Amino acid sequence: ENQGRDTDALKKWSAENGGVNSDVIVPENDNRGSPLLIACELDLPYACRTLISLGSDVNYRHPRAHGNSPLLRCAEMGYDECLKELMAAREIDVVGCLTREYKLVLGQNIPQYEAGGRSALLLAVESVRVGTVEILLQHEQGQKLLELKDSFGRTLLEAAFEKLALREGQESEGQNK
Repeated sequence: ENQGRDTDALKKWSAENGGVNSDVIVPENDNRGSPLLIACELDLPYACRTLISLGSDVNYRHPRAHGNSPLLRCAEMGYDECLKELMAAREIDVVGCLTREYKLVLGQNIPQYEAGGRSALLLAVESVRVGTVEILLQHEQGQKLLELKDSFGRTLLEAAFEKLALREGQESEGQNK
């Protein structure tokens, strides 16, 4: 019963705010991305289903340098119910949706670089999201994800092992202090 009211409210909001593919900017100059990206970030599968049925772009990319997308967010965070809604959309481009290389400046002007070319599958593996990995591999484009390389030319396994080695190195470093 609440879902019907929620759907009506979502349709009304969408009609008043530029549609389901407009970026949400609250407050001024604070772009949160599309309604579908926000629904994925909040792990709201029913909202995802509704937005997709209203025509949301499942391949949306945030306009900022990081270029986040609903697919990448769900894969990295393990939001499997939202991911299933995305994967059910015919137009989803699972293989073509890759992270963008960008620099993020942390405190004390220390730059941190994010590797580009990482697939949803690689993000799920790096984040140890076993259920998410299964969902991605079961998709018709899933096997092609195994063949992709990131912007450093690493395969899925090479990137995952490197991440694991770095993580283990940091843990052992912390134990030695």
